[in-house]
Amino acid sequence: MFTRRNALLRPQDTFSIPELLDKVGSHLHPPDLLSCIQVNKRWNTHLIPLLWETVDDSQYSWRRFLEGTNKSKDLTVSPSVEDVLGRVLSKNGHLIRHLKIHFPIMIDAVYLSGVCTNLLSLEVFDLLLATAIRTRITVGKLQRQCGFNSLATGDVNSLVTILTNEQPLLSPVFQNVFVAPSSDPKPNPQDAHDRLTVQRFWLLVQQNSQCLCKLRLDRSLNILSRIASVDFLRNMILSLRRLNNFENNSELVNVGEFLDRLPHLQTLVTPTFFLPFNDINIIKTTPLKLRTLSLSGQLLTRGFFTILGGLPGLEFLRVLGLSWDNVTDKDIDTIMGGTPSGLRTLEYLFSGVQYIPTEERIFCWLPHLRKLKALQILAETVSDLVKFCPLLEEYHEWNDGVTIEPDREFKPQLNALAPLLRGCPHLRVINGIQHRMEVSELLRCPWVATNLDIFRVQIVGVPRLSVEQQDRFERAMKKAALSETLVSEERALFRLYRQSRDEQHQILQRLGTLSRLRVLDLGYEYRQVDHSPRMVMFEGKEYIGYGGPIYDTLELSLDAGLTTLGGLKELEVFGFEGVNHCIGEKELDWMGDSWPRLRALRGLQTDVLRRAKPDRRRDALRKYMVSIRPDVQHRRA
Repeated sequence: MFTRRNALLRPQDTFSIPELLDKVGSHLHPPDLLSCIQVNKRWNTHLIPLLWETVDDSQYSWRRFLEGTNKSKDLTVSPSVEDVLGRVLSKNGHLIRHLKIHFPIMIDAVYLSGVCTNLLSLEVFDLLLATAIRTRITVGKLQRQCGFNSLATGDVNSLVTILTNEQPLLSPVFQNVFVAPSSDPKPNPQDAHDRLTVQRFWLLVQQNSQCLCKLRLDRSLNILSRIASVDFLRNMILSLRRLNNFENNSELVNVGEFLDRLPHLQTLVTPTFFLPFNDINIIKTTPLKLRTLSLSGQLLTRGFFTILGGLPGLEFLRVLGLSWDNVTDKDIDTIMGGTPSGLRTLEYLFSGVQYIPTEERIFCWLPHLRKLKALQILAETVSDLVKFCPLLEEYHEWNDGVTIEPDREFKPQLNALAPLLRGCPHLRVINGIQHRMEVSELLRCPWVATNLDIFRVQIVGVPRLSVEQQDRFERAMKKAALSETLVSEERALFRLYRQSRDEQHQILQRLGTLSRLRVLDLGYEYRQVDHSPRMVMFEGKEYIGYGGPIYDTLELSLDAGLTTLGGLKELEVFGFEGVNHCIGEKELDWMGDSWPRLRALRGLQTDVLRRAKPDRRRDALRKYMVSIRPDVQHRRA
């Protein structure tokens, strides 16, 4: 609140107003906050809580610092890094509200600090992936942590034997929780430490049981040290009375057994086979308020509708796949109670059924759907989306894939996404770079999707002159300039040339009307990256010939209508990788002047393919663009 005293501040003291510091600080990233706290004492005091509010040990300096603890296998190395980490967390750990952990040593340090007791979210990711070399453990550290200070520094084997055989427990709650260790005569010292790490994680959960709202478990926790007691895990989770977001990537936690005892749960991520989605009565009698559900498994159609019918507040659903199980329309109507779902986002990796018409029977129950994400989508499915989901705003492919090379075995149907442009007035995103749309199909009808922010689709079917035809056309132009008579073949070249230019101008004009467009991406990696290599000679050296650009794509030259895109003042990303373009320095000059918000070009980046033939023209164009617009980055999607 601004007071009279604040109103009398000197201009140079304006940024000392607490409310203003809060506003500014909430929009800054950690590196910027770190710079700000060094400005003066007031800023330091006010902004340090914001700096420590969220800690992700895979970001910024954390990763480099923690990876330094993984590079040595020497068990007697000095534990100075661990000591520094412990001191820092002991001083500031009470400020942490959101903690994301990728390194086992971070679990140890956070717990041992004893002050991280105000966590709102605790997320554990793949602890083994982040540590290519397992976290080293010093004898001195083991002595301090386990209370064996009297052991000699070099007596590693004795220490490990004690730790392994006696199964050191940090709390009575861990009695009979872990799988008994093997009777290996030469036990691994890392195993003993891993068991301590897992105990510390669950004690950290216990310390924050009154405030923790979000918990993410990873299966790597069980790999570090196997837990045998399912009751222990269930009781730990049920102790979190404020838990509303639970991401369960551990195969040990069968959350389906106690869903009814988590009344505040709004977001759930779990393997599909843990949930009782075969019985609508179980779902309907469970007092769940789930709004987000993500299942890492395949779902039968009956189970899909059971979820929709039993969770009326559900807004987001992600499944690995959908499989048809011969459920009838009458069954579906009974399950849904005749009421359409309020689902707004649906994501599925694949559909185990071809169009039969399964999708029609699904999407007719989703009139409020705003976003669809799928690995593959058929033209019939798109037609159903247009018909039954009038509020659709976004379509996304699951991923971009490896290549859009035309001869690959699996590729989406031609023009499958075109109906979205003609039938979805609220559409903002078409993110499907694997999909191809022909110019003729795009120009066939007006577009109602005029508010697009992202357009990532290949535009093909452009009538282009081949290299040989281009040579003949240029000779024909010289004949025409001299008023010489043209033969029929030469007149045909003139017609093809005019058709090509006309269609390119028209399609670029259509794109130029999308004034809100931020991303216009017309291509992707186009080469035969996964085929048997074909060797080619260039400048006296042998290279792998991966293939050229896609032939029937846009020229993107000023003469071919590029200037009609001048209205895209919000454009930030322009992609033309794999497009058979004629972009030169004049076109780059125009882009630099016409698109003030441009920050990335996709098509001139440095080639990363193994032994690829050098592209001198692309390298020269990239160098030129850097000279006129150094702020524009050159990278793939």
